Amino acid sequence: MSFEYMKRVEEQLESEISKLLAIASSTDEQERPEKMDVPAELKRREDRLEKIKAAKAAVEARATERYKQEKEEYDKKIKARTEIEEKTGKKPRGKAPKEPKNEPNETDQFNFTDPVDISEGPCQ
Repeated sequence: MSFEYMKRVEEQLESEISKLLAIASSTDEQERPEKMDVPAELKRREDRLEKIKAAKAAVEARATERYKQEKEEYDKKIKARTEIEEKTGKKPRGKAPKEPKNEPNETDQFNFTDPVDISEGPCQ
């Protein structure tokens, strides 16, 4: 599940949980959908929401680790560029490197079935 989709599903589940709580607290039986076990539905959505929050935390932790590595590389590149500029007195050729962001990409994934860290690439 991608990080972007996790955020959307999290919002959806929170709204569904609030609707189910409103249905559960209502005293009028006509408001309840037929054959709906409100406590079971509520528990199922809450469990799913907790799993998604844990997955988001794992993706954010991976993003923080990736940021640390990218920041080190960025700092090395900037240092090398400033040394070249000081040595030659000219601005280095090429684009300046972009500073990394300390947040997950929208496309960062989490696998609920097999939550193995695949940041190093596939294992075979």
